[in-house]
Amino acid sequence: MERIRDRVNNVSKAFVRPTDTMLHAPSASAPAPASSAIIAPGDSTQPALLLDMLRYIREELRTLGASNAPTGDPRRIQVFREAFEHFISQFKTYQPVLSEIKNEYEVLIRQQREALDKLYPFPACVACKLSVIKFQAAQELDKVRDEALVAMRAVSNENAALMREIESHQKEIAAHEKKYQLLVDEMRRREIQEYTRETPEQAELRQLSIEYANYEHATKEKLAQKDYEISELEINNKRAKQELADVYSEIAMLKKSIAKSVSVLEHERVKQQLDKALIDMRKLEDEALQAAQARGKLEQKIKDVEAQLKHSQEERFPDWEYIQSGFGSSIREFWNLAKGLDYNETIATLIRELVKARSAAPVAKTEAPTESAALIPSKQRDEDLEVQYFVGQGLGSNVPKFLRFKGKVINRRLTKRNCLQLIRDTWEAKAVFDASPKNHGKRTKLADFLFLYLKKRFGAQEIIAEWGYNIMDACKRHGFQSPDCQLFYDILNDGVEEEVYHRVQLCIERLKNVFYRLDLHIHDGKARGFVPRAELMIALKKFWPSKSDQQREMLENALDSDQPGSSITYRWLFESEGESIFLDVVREQEIEQRTQYIQGLQKLFDAFSKDPSLTVSDAAKILAQFDPDKRKADLDEYLARGFDQPAELLKPKTMIAKDQFLKNLRRNVLVFGIDSHALLEREHAAANQDTSPQSEQ
Repeated sequence: MERIRDRVNNVSKAFVRPTDTMLHAPSASAPAPASSAIIAPGDSTQPALLLDMLRYIREELRTLGASNAPTGDPRRIQVFREAFEHFISQFKTYQPVLSEIKNEYEVLIRQQREALDKLYPFPACVACKLSVIKFQAAQELDKVRDEALVAMRAVSNENAALMREIESHQKEIAAHEKKYQLLVDEMRRREIQEYTRETPEQAELRQLSIEYANYEHATKEKLAQKDYEISELEINNKRAKQELADVYSEIAMLKKSIAKSVSVLEHERVKQQLDKALIDMRKLEDEALQAAQARGKLEQKIKDVEAQLKHSQEERFPDWEYIQSGFGSSIREFWNLAKGLDYNETIATLIRELVKARSAAPVAKTEAPTESAALIPSKQRDEDLEVQYFVGQGLGSNVPKFLRFKGKVINRRLTKRNCLQLIRDTWEAKAVFDASPKNHGKRTKLADFLFLYLKKRFGAQEIIAEWGYNIMDACKRHGFQSPDCQLFYDILNDGVEEEVYHRVQLCIERLKNVFYRLDLHIHDGKARGFVPRAELMIALKKFWPSKSDQQREMLENALDSDQPGSSITYRWLFESEGESIFLDVVREQEIEQRTQYIQGLQKLFDAFSKDPSLTVSDAAKILAQFDPDKRKADLDEYLARGFDQPAELLKPKTMIAKDQFLKNLRRNVLVFGIDSHALLEREHAAANQDTSPQSEQ
């Protein structure tokens, strides 16, 4: 191919004038050229050299497309020149004379061509150049077609590999499900053995609970890892389809650009290949659809496993606070009888007591009101009747969707424990909802999501409003004792941004990591689940260097309330359903930072000027004076939040009321100095961006 290309280039450099064809073209009366008889010999007894030269001339003329070219065509001249040189090289004796003759003719032709160049300065070998361009275009098309076939084979292999990985993940999930079922059966067997004995062994029960919690945590991590792997497989599949589409797009563009330079036969052949490629693409799309269906089945299995896990975590003991709220008299006698019993044993105990009562007094159906009920004042009974219902706020557009109802709504008197469980379930469901691809990473407003969450669980608007009013009432009643309830209430009422909740949760996760690392450090790289109290307080002081001695003392007292003693079993502190005073104090102190920040800033505002308004430049000076360790980017962010405008749109003379500035500012996270949590988030995001191109490659 290199030799042919060099010859084509030599031909393309040659120019011929209109008179060339006139000088060399044979007349009508002239005899046929001798080459025609030489090219088509009929005698099989000719010498081998002659046969080789004739074969060489035919192949070269056909390769250059000059078989039917007129005499004097530069391509034909080039072929016969090379054949003549080969002929001269075979005769050593006559080689000098023949070479001299050839050179004389070459010099004469060159002189004639130079004379023609002076007479006709414009090139006329358009047909020659067009043939060369067609030849090069055909080579380029073959190259592009080969590359497209290689790319399609690579995409097909990659899709097959993805399908094998999906099948492997499905097998792993099935194995985990089987292992989980075995563990559930073992837990049930141990529970039956535990409750059949009259004196339960509390230590073994606690150990089983710890093992179950560890297994649950490991299962959730594995499920999350599988979700991540499935999403990666989907991304790779989409990328492969996009690359295939790009290949087809490039083929189409190339086909369009050289449509006038190829023959009809070549065009039809490429079209057939394209149709075949489209059929292959449809097959690949069908395979991708099957993979998506398999993923849907896998997601459904994951949801079933999560539902089973959630069902296994439901409470097995009665809520005596809720039961007490429905009675006017004390039920302590029944509580003492059923203390420590689950639902089944509690019902069996109460039935036995009921049977005893009926056998002792069979005519007690028409008894007068009990003495304890008669001792309740009528005013208190009226107040109890008044709080049995909530009055709906109506159906106006200014009423949140989960509170839209006209009429009375029953008061369920939710306990603190039940309210916290609802709040946790809502946050977990919202995290999954916000992470879905259709939201594009945007957070849904909590009030809007609560309506969607209650609608999915209960359906009817009446029940949605009933639970909405009860959640609001429970958060308001228990807000003093539970920071989670108070924060949930503030976010629902749009008094605080949701980012405050996520920042508190991030602090809890980092605190959990402190406990875990201290455990590994103390126990030589093995997590034992507990840490010494003294060393824990030192670690907390390093974790929160800016906390005051009073705040650290409150944290230590909270630890004493949760777990008295010299060691802390931190797994119990971070249980999802546990009520830890220590974590409540941590949340309160994190939330109190905003109040302290606003109070200190308000004092500086009042001391700076009595004017109720302030400008951007004044606010920037006061913020820099109040929080000198704050970075420039964080100060700009605080100014943008306070003025409720993007930082790039703020002007030095823009004014706002002080109260409105502080109100806007306190809606989000506020910390003194450098925000370590935000800094870690930025570093983590930057690390993800740095590693993402490598993972794609």
